[in-house]
Amino acid sequence: SALGEEDISALSAWYSSQSFVAAQQEFDATLAAAGEPVHVQFCEKCHEQGGTVAGRAPRIAGQWSEYLKSAINYIPTGERMCPPLMERKVTDLSKDQITQLLNYYASQSD
Repeated sequence: SALGEEDISALSAWYSSQSFVAAQQEFDATLAAAGEPVHVQFCEKCHEQGGTVAGRAPRIAGQWSEYLKSAINYIPTGERMCPPLMERKVTDLSKDQITQLLNYYASQSD
Protein backbone atom coordinates (compact mmCIF):
# COMPACT_ATOMS: atom_id res chain seq x y z
CA SER A 1 0.00 0.00 0.00
CA ALA A 2 3.02 2.28 0.35
CA LEU A 3 3.83 2.02 -3.36
CA GLY A 4 2.42 4.47 -5.85
CA GLU A 5 1.24 3.57 -9.35
CA GLU A 6 4.58 4.61 -10.85
CA ASP A 7 6.52 2.35 -8.46
CA ILE A 8 4.19 -0.55 -9.14
CA SER A 9 4.59 -0.08 -12.90
CA ALA A 10 8.37 0.07 -12.58
CA LEU A 11 8.48 -3.10 -10.48
CA SER A 12 6.15 -4.89 -12.89
CA ALA A 13 8.32 -3.90 -15.84
CA TRP A 14 11.49 -5.04 -14.09
CA TYR A 15 10.09 -8.43 -13.03
CA SER A 16 8.54 -9.11 -16.42
CA SER A 17 11.91 -8.46 -18.10
CA GLN A 18 13.67 -11.13 -16.02
CA SER A 19 14.46 -14.50 -17.61
CA PHE A 20 13.14 -17.61 -15.95
CA VAL A 21 15.79 -19.70 -14.21
CA ALA A 22 14.68 -23.20 -13.29
CA ALA A 23 15.30 -24.24 -9.71
CA GLN A 24 18.12 -26.74 -9.25
CA GLN A 25 16.66 -29.18 -6.77
CA GLU A 26 16.66 -32.83 -5.84
CA PHE A 27 14.00 -35.16 -7.21
CA ASP A 28 13.30 -38.87 -7.43
CA ALA A 29 13.80 -40.02 -11.04
CA THR A 30 11.31 -42.89 -10.71
CA LEU A 31 8.63 -40.58 -9.34
CA ALA A 32 9.45 -38.00 -12.01
CA ALA A 33 8.97 -40.59 -14.75
CA ALA A 34 5.63 -41.60 -13.20
CA GLY A 35 4.61 -37.94 -13.08
CA GLU A 36 4.90 -37.31 -16.81
CA PRO A 37 1.76 -39.30 -17.78
CA VAL A 38 -0.10 -37.71 -14.86
CA HIS A 39 0.85 -34.30 -16.25
CA VAL A 40 -0.26 -35.31 -19.75
CA GLN A 41 -3.62 -36.56 -18.46
CA PHE A 42 -4.48 -33.78 -16.04
CA CYS A 43 -2.33 -30.71 -16.70
CA GLU A 44 -1.04 -30.53 -20.28
CA LYS A 45 -4.12 -28.81 -21.69
CA CYS A 46 -3.27 -25.60 -19.82
CA HIS A 47 0.37 -26.11 -18.73
CA GLU A 48 1.69 -26.91 -22.19
CA GLN A 49 4.90 -28.64 -23.25
CA GLY A 50 5.35 -30.40 -19.95
CA GLY A 51 4.65 -27.23 -18.01
CA THR A 52 7.62 -25.40 -19.56
CA VAL A 53 5.58 -22.69 -21.27
CA ALA A 54 4.04 -19.63 -19.66
CA GLY A 55 1.07 -18.86 -21.83
CA ARG A 56 -2.45 -20.00 -21.13
CA ALA A 57 -1.31 -20.87 -17.61
CA PRO A 58 1.88 -20.20 -15.63
CA ARG A 59 5.08 -22.14 -16.16
CA ILE A 60 5.30 -24.85 -13.52
CA ALA A 61 8.24 -26.94 -14.75
CA GLY A 62 11.36 -25.98 -12.84
CA GLN A 63 9.48 -24.11 -10.11
CA TRP A 64 10.47 -24.85 -6.52
CA SER A 65 8.69 -28.01 -5.38
CA GLU A 66 7.78 -26.57 -1.99
CA TYR A 67 6.12 -23.58 -3.68
CA LEU A 68 4.11 -25.83 -6.01
CA LYS A 69 3.16 -28.15 -3.13
CA SER A 70 1.92 -25.20 -1.11
CA ALA A 71 -0.01 -23.78 -4.06
CA ILE A 72 -1.66 -27.15 -4.78
CA ASN A 73 -2.57 -27.67 -1.13
CA TYR A 74 -4.37 -24.31 -0.97
CA ILE A 75 -6.55 -24.95 -4.03
CA PRO A 76 -9.11 -27.28 -2.39
CA THR A 77 -9.44 -24.95 0.61
CA GLY A 78 -10.28 -21.95 -1.59
CA GLU A 79 -7.26 -20.03 -0.27
CA ARG A 80 -5.68 -20.07 -3.73
CA MET A 81 -7.81 -18.89 -6.60
CA CYS A 82 -7.68 -20.87 -9.84
CA PRO A 83 -10.01 -21.71 -12.71
CA PRO A 84 -12.79 -24.18 -11.80
CA LEU A 85 -11.37 -26.80 -14.18
CA MET A 86 -8.05 -26.80 -12.35
CA GLU A 87 -9.77 -26.96 -8.99
CA ARG A 88 -11.70 -30.06 -10.10
CA LYS A 89 -8.59 -31.73 -11.50
CA VAL A 90 -6.46 -31.02 -8.44
CA THR A 91 -9.08 -32.41 -6.09
CA ASP A 92 -9.23 -35.57 -8.24
CA LEU A 93 -5.48 -36.19 -7.84
CA SER A 94 -4.26 -38.63 -5.20
CA LYS A 95 -1.41 -37.71 -2.86
CA ASP A 96 0.81 -40.12 -4.80
CA GLN A 97 -0.05 -38.42 -8.10
CA ILE A 98 0.75 -35.01 -6.62
CA THR A 99 4.09 -36.32 -5.39
CA GLN A 100 4.79 -37.70 -8.87
CA LEU A 101 3.91 -34.37 -10.46
CA LEU A 102 6.12 -32.42 -8.06
CA ASN A 103 9.04 -34.68 -8.90
CA TYR A 104 8.31 -34.41 -12.63
CA TYR A 105 8.34 -30.59 -12.51
CA ALA A 106 11.45 -30.57 -10.30
CA SER A 107 13.26 -32.78 -12.82
CA GLN A 108 12.93 -30.09 -15.48
CA SER A 109 15.81 -27.84 -14.55
CA ASP A 110 16.79 -26.79 -18.08
